[in-house]
Amino acid sequence: MNVSRSSRDGFVLFSVIWIAGLLAVISTTFAISTRLHVKSQANLTYAYQVEVLADGMVRAIGHQLAQMRPSDTRQVLLPASGQAVSCAVDENIQAVIVLQDQAGLIDLNQTSPAVLTGVLSRLGVAQAEQVSEAIVDFRDQDETRFDGGGEEIGLVAHGPGLKNAAFQSIDEMAQAIPETLADLSELESLFTVYSLQEGIDPSVAPEKLRGLVEVSPSSAAENGRLPTTLSPRKAFAIDVKVKLASGIAFRRVAVITLLRLPERPFAILEWRQSSDVDAERPAVLISGPCATFLGHSLE
Repeated sequence: MNVSRSSRDGFVLFSVIWIAGLLAVISTTFAISTRLHVKSQANLTYAYQVEVLADGMVRAIGHQLAQMRPSDTRQVLLPASGQAVSCAVDENIQAVIVLQDQAGLIDLNQTSPAVLTGVLSRLGVAQAEQVSEAIVDFRDQDETRFDGGGEEIGLVAHGPGLKNAAFQSIDEMAQAIPETLADLSELESLFTVYSLQEGIDPSVAPEKLRGLVEVSPSSAAENGRLPTTLSPRKAFAIDVKVKLASGIAFRRVAVITLLRLPERPFAILEWRQSSDVDAERPAVLISGPCATFLGHSLE
């Protein structure tokens, strides 16, 4: 069977058009893939840059704090009472910094049961006594619960586990306190394991705790209030979030203890990346670059 020349030409033309279209699709797909790869690599680069910047700011604050005399009660650099401060790194980068002196928080290991119960009640915890008992049962070294039962029985009824040793981090509150007793998200920011004191220093305490102190330390336990003490200016939590105009952000949370040694100004007790990077706190905007109050370590 003979095929006409016009038919063959039409078939060839169709094939050429089909191949050209396929090449165009492949070329477009490759171009899009290349752009996405370049963009992905750029995002990784920016993410690394904001992480390095956040880490550098934490260390800069640590060095500045280490230069401060322990007896110096003046407000240095940043408010140490957990107030968020916002500043500009440059026109495209903003930072939010929270500095918290640990002496302004409630120590999980040092605070007495009576004070814990009174403070938790004033903080609005409905089952304050049970929460206080759960904290003490977790940290004490005996096997007897406040209700008279054995702690091994209470593992199922009252929570994931009882350590019978001091709290080593705030994260362990979730092991000690059942979810049915209290909302830990409302409490964790008010507690610490680094104060090593039963009382708090109101000058560096968060606003929620300032009204819970007792002027007379001797009557604090009787009234279920926090006794007052002076901060040794030793342990600090530093929370830094860096955000680019493009929306890329990184948040570093660290706890340091000041050593004030020439070769080692401070030691890092905790060093973590917060999963709550989008959390916003009311912040005071400091005009000018962050370097104006962090020193020139960022320049």
